Formats: sequence, C-alpha cells, structure tokens
Amino acid sequence: MGESIFTNLIKVIDERNCSRWNDLSAIEEERREITHAIDVGAIKDVYGFTTLLGPLDHVHTDKNVQKALIEAHLYGVPKVLEDRHAAWITAAKLEHLYHCGSGISPATFKIILEAFSEQKPVLIDCDASYSSADVVPAAWWIKSVIDEDYIFPKGDVIALMNGNFISLGTIAYNIERLLLIAKRLLCNIPEQGYYSFYKSEAQRKILEKLSIKKLKKASPPQPSVLHRDLYPFIDLLFKSVLNAVTTLDSAFDRSSCNPFFWKEDTAIAAYSNSSFLDFTTTQMIFSVEYAISVTARVTYSFIREYCELQQHGLDSIESQVWVQPPKIALGYCIGIESMSPGLGQTVGSESNGVEDFWDTGLIHANNLARQIDKLEKIVVLLERIKNDPNRIQPKANENYGKIADLVELSKKWVNTESTN
Repeated sequence: MGESIFTNLIKVIDERNCSRWNDLSAIEEERREITHAIDVGAIKDVYGFTTLLGPLDHVHTDKNVQKALIEAHLYGVPKVLEDRHAAWITAAKLEHLYHCGSGISPATFKIILEAFSEQKPVLIDCDASYSSADVVPAAWWIKSVIDEDYIFPKGDVIALMNGNFISLGTIAYNIERLLLIAKRLLCNIPEQGYYSFYKSEAQRKILEKLSIKKLKKASPPQPSVLHRDLYPFIDLLFKSVLNAVTTLDSAFDRSSCNPFFWKEDTAIAAYSNSSFLDFTTTQMIFSVEYAISVTARVTYSFIREYCELQQHGLDSIESQVWVQPPKIALGYCIGIESMSPGLGQTVGSESNGVEDFWDTGLIHANNLARQIDKLEKIVVLLERIKNDPNRIQPKANENYGKIADLVELSKKWVNTESTN
C-alpha cells in the first residue's frame, strides 16, 4: 500500500494548503481544447455546456444559463456544516476536478481553491438526495463557495454540480472522526485481565503498546470470550480502518463528472457516463457499520465489568456512582444497532426515466455519522469512569500518544500478519 491520498488530505485540510492542486496546466489545456472543439463544431451539443439538464437535455441553448441551472436546484432546507465537514467536501471536489475530464475552466477552479483556503461557510441540505448528492445538495454547495455576482463560463455549473464529491467528502469526514474515536478507545482498554493472541512479533509489540497481555495457557474454568482473547476484536478494528482508507483512496483517485471529456488520438470528445455512482464506497460503509456495532458492544462490556469491579467492598452510598454507566452505554449500543437502514432502494425511475439507478451514498453517510456520534459517547463514558467518574469532562489520557497514527498502526498489523 503506497502513500494514502486520504491521510494526505487530512494534512491538506489541517493546513489549508492548496499546493497539491496548484499546477493548472492540464486543466488549462483541456479547457482550451474543449472550447475550440465546440466553437468549430467538432463537438455538437454537450450536456450542461450547450443544453439544459436531466430530462431537458434535448433543449439546446446558446444563452449562458449557468446561473439559472443553479437556481432551479435550490430546494430543501440547508444547514451550515461543521467547518471540517465542509472542508472535506470541497477537498473531494478539488481532487476530482484535478484529475481532469470535467472541462472546468481554470478561472472557476481557482475560485474553488480560494474558497477552500478561506474556509467559507457551507450550507447544504444533506438529506436532499437519494444518491451521491450531485445536483440539489451540490447546487447549495456552489451557492456557498462562489459569490453571487460571478459569471460562470459555459459548462462550469455541470462540472461543479455533478459528481459524488458531497457523499465522498461526508464519508471521509466521518471516517476521520472514527479513526480518532478508535484511537481513544484503544488507549483506554482496562488493564484487568484482558489477553490476546498474536500472529507476529509486530502484532505482539502493538498489543504491548496497548497494555494487552499475551494469551494465557488453557486452564479450566475458561474466562469469558472477551477476557480470554481480544484478538478478533482488535483485528476487526484494524482491518476495518485499512479497508476504509483503501476504499477512500480509490474513490478520490479518479474523476467523477458527467459529461466526461476524453481525448483519443488527437480529438477530444464528450461522453455520457455514471461516474457519480460509487457502489464500492457505499458497500464499505456497511462493513464499517458492522465494526462500529461490534466495537460498541465490546466497549459496553469494558464499562460494565469495570464498574462491577469498582463496586467490590463499597457500601451502597459509595457504590451508586458505578451503577448508571453500564446502562447508559447499553442504551447507546441499542441505538447504534437500531440505526442500520439495510441495503435501501437503488433502482427506480426519476427525471422521466433518465435516472434509473442510484447508490444511496449520502443516506448511508448520514447514518454512519449518527452511529459514530453514539460510539463516541460510549468511548467518552469509558474515559470518564477510568479516570474519574465524578468529572463530567474526562481527563486527557496519558496513553494517547502511544498511537501516533492509527492508519500506520493498522498497516503494520495487517502487513506483518500476511508475511507469516
């Protein structure tokens, strides 16, 4: 596994450093060729450049109707996104545009770069899509990051509006959140009698770093499944991290636009395509949701057993502080388990039959966010009881620095396993 685009984008967002996208030569050349081909008639009608959208794509227009295309899609109830969430969405769009194929003009691309650097607030209705959030949520994003009086060059609105960047950015934002929560959990595993198998010396060192003891020799009576071997749970967590990052890298490393401009030999042409769909990334969410559900239950068990242990030898007054945390954690777990919407509908007929398949990417991204919210509450609860149950805000964990980079740790865990 080479350098991760996802982890690089975390640094880009931290620093708001646009140098990754500064060389516009490929974008400039592509735009020149497209403009020339349309002007001389080598390319006839182009979706969104010389026509209207969706079921009206048969309507040719010589007028610049770019702004009207945006206004026709401003429906729903938009809300201001968290700055980090907005940054991930804009970074996803910049990454896709930078791969070329959309025909975006250099002037508009530079404006998106500026919006990313300036951290412009973004208003989007993240529930107003049954697919990847192109068109309606994307129209709200455009309205947020580009000034009202900007005159869009032909084709730039469809280049900005189409693509799966909003669902991808939302998923990436929440996977980043999940990595931080998982890191906090691993640094707070109680030290009372938890053991683990390991398949390599590197895995043994990782477990040692997490204060997890090596497997005990068998001697009845057997301890509970959780106590006797944490390996399956740790393995699920590390492999889920790596699968999520690998899937996101692939999703970032491409164009996502319709139309898609492609040059064969010396002639450039516009192609209709469905690159705004990303079933693979949506499928990854299902896997992550399963890992969250298991991890939540494991954390609940940590909390319950820790609280039971603390009550030994205490009178009723002293022990009451340890009664509620397990019940609260169980409530969060049941909440997570009740959230999974299943596969969802991916086929239908919208826009007069033009839209017959969708990937439900944004719906599942939103659901993932709610599950992560509850998992974070469970981990915060564990942090609180381990440090000081009388403190509403848990103290910073001294062991947090043990895991500098959870993605790198996951690579070591998986890669060393495969070489043994």
